[in-house]
Amino acid sequence: MGYGLHCKPCSYWRCLHSTDIDSSWTVGPNWPASGEIDIIEGVNMQSSNQATMHTNDGCSFADASPTSCGSSGSNNQGCPIKGGAFGDGFNPGNGGTYAMEWTGRGIYVWYFARGQEPQDVLGDSPKPKQWGEPTASFQGGTNCNIDQFFKDQQIVFDTTFCGRYCTHHDYGLC
Repeated sequence: MGYGLHCKPCSYWRCLHSTDIDSSWTVGPNWPASGEIDIIEGVNMQSSNQATMHTNDGCSFADASPTSCGSSGSNNQGCPIKGGAFGDGFNPGNGGTYAMEWTGRGIYVWYFARGQEPQDVLGDSPKPKQWGEPTASFQGGTNCNIDQFFKDQQIVFDTTFCGRYCTHHDYGLC
């Protein structure tokens, strides 16, 4: 993941997310009602990843900061959990592997540095229960019914150059 371009206010925003939207960042009739799962998300010189959930109001996760994933009134910040590598933390190791498990119990994201991936992670029968603690754990329950807030996801790869991301979020990286 390249970084350090010189656009203002921020050079680039790269993410891998699954969403019910047909193309990245196009607001469709079901967003955010069907949720958005940002598996890889970061900006410019950021060195760590933040997995982020975006939903309608009413879904929150205790381990996220902020805890509310509702996209109204928060500049669409969602509820991120930081962990894993991005940019300068990702490139020197020649990348790595991100994996996501989505069940009715929760949504879990793992990061494995290159060469540290479990053998089954890229195979036909992955076994997430054997991978250790996830890098980000969005545990469902009374604060967020996963089956209610996340539906019909499609995977989207997005690289935004010179975007408006940092005008809404102050990460001190732009």
